[in-house]
Amino acid sequence: MAIEFECPQCAAVMRVPDAYAGKQGRCPQCETRLLVPVVARPGQAADTSENNASGTAVQQPAHAPGSETAKSGAAIAAFAGIPAVTAEKPQPGRTPRRHRSRRRPSRALVIGIPVIGFLLLLGIIAWSLTNQLPELNGNLAGSMLAEKSLPRVIIPWSDTGLGPADRRTLQDILAENAETLSSELVNCRLIGTDAGIAVQWTATASAAWCRIDAVSDEVKPLSLWLKKERPRLNALRRTELLDALSRYCRDKLRQASGEELAIDAGQTRDAVALNSGVDALGFSLAARVGNKAVRPAMENEKGQLFICVPATTQTVALAGRNSSTGILFPGHYTVMIAPAPTTEPTIEEQPEGASDTDPDSSMEKSGAAPDAAPAAAVEDKFGETMKMLSAEKMPGEGTSEMMTPQPK
Repeated sequence: MAIEFECPQCAAVMRVPDAYAGKQGRCPQCETRLLVPVVARPGQAADTSENNASGTAVQQPAHAPGSETAKSGAAIAAFAGIPAVTAEKPQPGRTPRRHRSRRRPSRALVIGIPVIGFLLLLGIIAWSLTNQLPELNGNLAGSMLAEKSLPRVIIPWSDTGLGPADRRTLQDILAENAETLSSELVNCRLIGTDAGIAVQWTATASAAWCRIDAVSDEVKPLSLWLKKERPRLNALRRTELLDALSRYCRDKLRQASGEELAIDAGQTRDAVALNSGVDALGFSLAARVGNKAVRPAMENEKGQLFICVPATTQTVALAGRNSSTGILFPGHYTVMIAPAPTTEPTIEEQPEGASDTDPDSSMEKSGAAPDAAPAAAVEDKFGETMKMLSAEKMPGEGTSEMMTPQPK
């Protein structure tokens, strides 16, 4: 008669002969070491009582020896001297216990986890260093310019969104009568050309152009900030420029067709003329001149800003200007402005032996006609001729030879 019992670890059902009752073996599925239970027989009641008294556990068979579950089991090789057992799959109502894995982690996993953690730490440190905003303050160098006008900036016709006919109409309108946008410091003109709308900036008599060296090797924090923020700021500038330009062109055409419509000069100057001549830095900054905020009118490829200020200005403060998205520039700079260079007239050296009162030498240097004083001593007709030569210079002449009158 066979003994049928379950593995306490994986709930596999096994069958062994009666002769192995009380012996040890291993489960053929989970290899758990276990003891074959002793099954009490009808004539062995006394032995069962003694075994129970001695602490030996007696397990009742889980299934009858001839049950369908035992018959459907597969024969598995015996362990620890037990010749044969029968193991069955756990029944649906039973939950098998999980076998504790005693496998050691692989070497790649042991080495890979610290390496990955170290690389992540380096990445976090690098990200924090590159994304940390530099300190944007200090002094910048500026200089006054002697020129009153800046080079023209061309807004191409493709940016206006107009068709060919409307482009030609607007070009003719602005070519014949340029749009003039004036302020206390500067005059701005929008002129129609074949290439597009030309923007011409001219300082007034009491103002001058200040050139600010904003991006240089000495101002590295500003250069780093600009490198990071340039795409975002240029996208904002471009959107503002195209919207205002399209609105201005439509209004100008409607005005030319006879409709009574006023052009917003301030909006056109700020959103169209100013945005067309600057890049990201000029778009984000404004100079504080007295109680007014003045925006740069031009920014060249070297990162130099051109701002129109009163001619006597010595310092200006640069700060971020406000927009619909907030303050565009988080820093503050002070610009120290150098005066415009002055050119003094140069005096040419006279040849040795020449006198300041010598009419021959003075004429040879300056190319002017002789004074009328020597001609007073000669005849009247020669005097009149000399007066005419001294008052008017013949066109195309670089120098004039002295005419010596002959005495009568």
